[in-house]
Amino acid sequence: MGLALHGQAGPNTFAALEAPNITSNVTADLVAPLFPSAPRVNVQFQLPLVLKALLDATVADKSIVLMALATIPAETAVFVPIVVWALVFH
Repeated sequence: MGLALHGQAGPNTFAALEAPNITSNVTADLVAPLFPSAPRVNVQFQLPLVLKALLDATVADKSIVLMALATIPAETAVFVPIVVWALVFH
């Protein structure tokens, strides 16, 4: 099938698995209504960064994109990055 054995699911692997990269179909117009508390400008600016991170990690299939978007309002209702502080337990 011509797939490289490198332990990563790249574009060829996704095509072979029929798990296409859907990020080109995910737009601010589509996503903004899902975040009614978020200013549209936040979605327009941050969404490409979220999608790029998923692409860079080669996990940009439909289920992962949907799960990633679903976690955003749980962390920040306004679609902006948050600072996560490490907790140290003694």
